[in-house]
Amino acid sequence: MYINEDKKLIALVLAIILALSLLYVYSSNVKPEKVNIGGVARHIGDYVEVKGIVGYSKNITNGVLAYIYDEKFENKTTLFLQFSAILYPGEVVIAKGQVVNYRGSIEVVVYREGDLQIIAKYLELNLREVLEEPEHFLGMHIKLRGNLSAMRMSNYFEFTDGFNLIKVYVKNGYFGERNVYIRGYYEKGIFRAENISLQYNGTCVNLNELANYEGKVVWIHGSIISYFYYGYLRDGAYSLKVVADKKIPAGFRILEGKLIYSPYTAQYELKLE
Repeated sequence: MYINEDKKLIALVLAIILALSLLYVYSSNVKPEKVNIGGVARHIGDYVEVKGIVGYSKNITNGVLAYIYDEKFENKTTLFLQFSAILYPGEVVIAKGQVVNYRGSIEVVVYREGDLQIIAKYLELNLREVLEEPEHFLGMHIKLRGNLSAMRMSNYFEFTDGFNLIKVYVKNGYFGERNVYIRGYYEKGIFRAENISLQYNGTCVNLNELANYEGKVVWIHGSIISYFYYGYLRDGAYSLKVVADKKIPAGFRILEGKLIYSPYTAQYELKLE
């Protein structure tokens, strides 16, 4: 009885291997049909080629799951990559694979690394497109053109004690030593600095306890993670704040970065990379 079960199992494994081998040979020699993302559902079982903008990507146990959109963000489909890969939102890709219906979800299964091509690392847009519907592009790597104003040092920087991270506000900005003591008060999630010093012999409040000292003047100690410069990229009537860890000369610029939303300034920003 057990021998028969073992034979069945071996036969099943061999059948799976054969099916995968045939699929590999098929995909290697058959030219895929180019289809639009909106029409993928009509090609279940077919070997296709799709082009799209990465909107989401996640590494899973046996590969990568990603959503891609067409150029107008009207349609999307799922890519299932059966190999390890790193995809970033905003990248433009071409994928070749088989269309399947997996638990009611239409997916394009990409079996080989060679069947995935990244043709653009940043999605090229204009300021009007971004600012009219910024929710479409939030978190994406994008490329923008425009006139950049003179950049100034930001009044904010990130500060850590090695375990906790807070936002610090300094009027007129700060550019100096990173390991510092800061005197100020904590208010609505932001520490407002009144003095920054390289030495202090008194007691410092732990960063994770600042909420208990809301509005009270205290000292804290830690390291500045990064300094920020900011300016504004303009194109006609449209303007977007640009933040970077280095100063970029003013003038016409082609900038690449990630579109973020800053709760501290309550506005969308392009964070340069």
